[in-house]
Amino acid sequence: MILIALLIVLTLIGAVILYMISPAKRREIFLSNGPKYYAHRGLYTADQTVPENSLPAFSLAVHRNYGIELDVQLTKDGKIVVFHDDDLLRCTGIRGRTGDYTFDELERGMRLFDTDCRIPLFHDVLGLICGKVPLIIELKACPEWRELCRSVLHELNTYEGLYCVESFDPKIVNWYRIHAPEIIRGQLSEQYRHSFRQFGPVLSFCSSRLLGNFLSRPDFIAYRLGRRPLLAEIAWRMSSCRVGWTMGPSEASKHLSGDSDILIFEHLDPDETVSA
Repeated sequence: MILIALLIVLTLIGAVILYMISPAKRREIFLSNGPKYYAHRGLYTADQTVPENSLPAFSLAVHRNYGIELDVQLTKDGKIVVFHDDDLLRCTGIRGRTGDYTFDELERGMRLFDTDCRIPLFHDVLGLICGKVPLIIELKACPEWRELCRSVLHELNTYEGLYCVESFDPKIVNWYRIHAPEIIRGQLSEQYRHSFRQFGPVLSFCSSRLLGNFLSRPDFIAYRLGRRPLLAEIAWRMSSCRVGWTMGPSEASKHLSGDSDILIFEHLDPDETVSA
């Protein structure tokens, strides 16, 4: 009797966990039929002479016909800019968030990696790409995430190219699930060891196991390359499309033949590597 009760409890726990990690019901998405390779923050160079998330980097990716992965945040005056880091210091030498400055202040006072390139507006990046290649758009987790979601959706409503959205924050992915269910959405995640210092043990554990999927119900999962925890592996296998990030030159031979449907790459030419 005790054994039966224990089996029932374990079955219920398993069912709850499966419910929590399950992605959306499978649907046909453009990622499955489009290019396999997406340039990470554009086709930027390792020495940043062509800076990441810059107009020249995006132009080079378009020229090579690679899909593009990019990151968006808000400025103090509510403009959407394409920028990755939570802090401006690494890329511009200036401390603070994009949200601490107006766009004019960013444009006038900051250059990317001492080049002539500036932090671009999302609107200008979309105008440059103009539907020539598909986009994976990461919305960065931030206090003003609802405003970011609304602003990005407003901008995308007039864009005619192929795109999808993704985020580490399940709340952001869930926002698109509710307000724009027609848009393909993805859940970003990575192994616990990469995020626990930033997010703490509890949030990092839940994120790395994709336990927030019950909120976001993503169409695809974008997971950092490497071994995945068991729960993440189950969710990975259930998703409509599997996106691996970020493949560099030293990892190419291992991951080009791996189980990712899409690979986000940097500092290599995947087409040349495959044909070599």
